[in-house]
Amino acid sequence: MNRIPWRDRLSHTFDVVSPARAQRAMSNRVVPALEAVADELRKEDLVAEVVVAGPEAQDPDDERNFLGSATLEVTPPPTLVQATETQGERRTGSHFRYAVRMVQAPVPAFGVVIHEADDLTVRLEVRPRGGGQGYDVMDWSREQVAHDVLDHYERWLEYLGAAETV
Repeated sequence: MNRIPWRDRLSHTFDVVSPARAQRAMSNRVVPALEAVADELRKEDLVAEVVVAGPEAQDPDDERNFLGSATLEVTPPPTLVQATETQGERRTGSHFRYAVRMVQAPVPAFGVVIHEADDLTVRLEVRPRGGGQGYDVMDWSREQVAHDVLDHYERWLEYLGAAETV
């Protein structure tokens, strides 16, 4: 995947992002990337929907309060659903979700820069389903976000295929 130059990435580590700037990135890069992936998945006869939520956003995988979120939800291929139903099971995680959450976090303090305890920055955070270390996609392009979605989607399909053979 094309990554941002490392100096820009390092600079972002020390950057303070306002809620307005994060909202612009969400609206101008993240949501269009999710919509583009959803459009292509629909061409493959999959049910794909992008859900955008404001401060009322809640996520069953994350208890924190969000300033907003954008989520791509995909229903698995009908053949996989039928195979699962034939076995008499309903699998947890049978739908793909890629969620980007707008979260406030304390400003990182490194070196000689001193921040107040209540200084906050905003992250556009992707956190793997079921927990794990989240990562910030604030400075990513639409293309980078789309590639990340597909990376997660391909891993999810591999998981479903592996789970089907167990």
